Amino acid sequence: MLLKQRLILYIGLITIFFLSPFALISFVPQRSNFENDYQHQLYISWMKRSGFDHRSPANISHTLIKITYNDPTNNDRVIIACSLKDNSIVSLSEMISSNVVQTNLPQIEMEFRHYLEPLLYRINSDQSFFVTDMLTGLNISLEINGEKFDLDDGTDALINRERFFWHSFSFSRIDEGSYKYSTQLNGIGVLDIIFPDLTELSNSLISLTKREYYSADIERLKEERGTAHYLVPSSQYYAQPPISGSRIPIPAYTYQPIVIDRNMPIRDYIDTYRDNIWGREMLYNKISNPEYFLSQEFPNHQLSRNQNSYELKTIPFNGNISADIQLIKRNIKDGITFEVIADYTIDSNKSVKLSTGDTIKTTDLNEQEIEIISPYLSQLITMHRAMGTKLLNFLLIPADVPTILVLRDPERTISEFTSYTDLILMLSHYWEERTVYFRIEQVKKVNNYIELHGFLAASKSNRDDFDFAELRFALDKSFRIDLAMMSLYTNITIDAE
Repeated sequence: MLLKQRLILYIGLITIFFLSPFALISFVPQRSNFENDYQHQLYISWMKRSGFDHRSPANISHTLIKITYNDPTNNDRVIIACSLKDNSIVSLSEMISSNVVQTNLPQIEMEFRHYLEPLLYRINSDQSFFVTDMLTGLNISLEINGEKFDLDDGTDALINRERFFWHSFSFSRIDEGSYKYSTQLNGIGVLDIIFPDLTELSNSLISLTKREYYSADIERLKEERGTAHYLVPSSQYYAQPPISGSRIPIPAYTYQPIVIDRNMPIRDYIDTYRDNIWGREMLYNKISNPEYFLSQEFPNHQLSRNQNSYELKTIPFNGNISADIQLIKRNIKDGITFEVIADYTIDSNKSVKLSTGDTIKTTDLNEQEIEIISPYLSQLITMHRAMGTKLLNFLLIPADVPTILVLRDPERTISEFTSYTDLILMLSHYWEERTVYFRIEQVKKVNNYIELHGFLAASKSNRDDFDFAELRFALDKSFRIDLAMMSLYTNITIDAE
């Protein structure tokens, strides 16, 4: 059976047999779902301008509510993320796919995505002060066709029109202290969104949140709109969903240490820790000696350096699954960051050769498809090879997509995750002090959709005891991962092969 068919079957079986309460056919947030009036009025403002059907499907996890709105006029889909804290919505974002953003700085771009998506939501509201609040609070600036945006008068030019659909962005570094997103807006021109350094953004976020609570504009809106009768009460469709243990997602710049027991069987580990908050540790200003950091994190690798480029090499697992990594160090404000070297070549046989020495056959793909996915192959491979180490904090590529874990230890158990990222972070903690090998075995087309097939081995130092996983990723028409599946075999020994 094909990958997508299998995933649909698994998800369907899980829904039928376990009757998960976290997938709703229809959900309309009410005032009681929001932490304060500010976020509630922002939601009303966005909905009023969008004109979407309020009764839209939602998926609810321990960290957020994701509501999917469909626009039949443009045949488009918009996903809204409602971040949760203490069972209440504390922030709203308009999610975009990684494939919408063109950049040669993917890891850094994902850090700024945390701030871009809430701003895009506000730009699509019908009140300009929601935009100016965030721009002034976080010291973000806008330019239209290269000219500075006037916050006093200019925001109305964004608000008083049909809502925007975000189909394409470019992300680039302006200098060591600032970065920008650029996108083409119909009827306006090129919009540049210019961000300060991440350190300044994270410090400003606290003051922005405090100011929002006391906004005088909210009291004015409440008086003008009254009880907002155009919103359909959710009780007519579904009662308020049961959300137990809800938490706000950990942003990229925060981290909470997790003390775990790696001696327990992996089945017990997953059952115990799957609901933990799996965040990233911000290390950019904590590493004084990059070579020492890398040698400590990869004790079984040989480290070599050429100026700001680093190469980590070790003996392949079973002769054909590599753990080699190539990185480049970038100096940023108050610290450093590591990025993947995504160099590649494509030969006449449609094989992509990466700088790490990996060769991946892509004969099923056309030339355009190969050019689009090739830059991301190195990132996907290196992210998996960094599991079990602190380097993953720099290289993680968030993928909040439906994920199926088939665990065989040896009993076969199927589990559903709402985020592949959560699964990666959870297993990374378990595999600390191991060497993780990964390769993409095959890239193929199934029913005109691209699928990636890979193998992973997490080996102990003696290389005789390891966990082994088969990984499959299904891409959508925008070349983004929209389904993931991992079959994990644990405690394998060489004698058992």
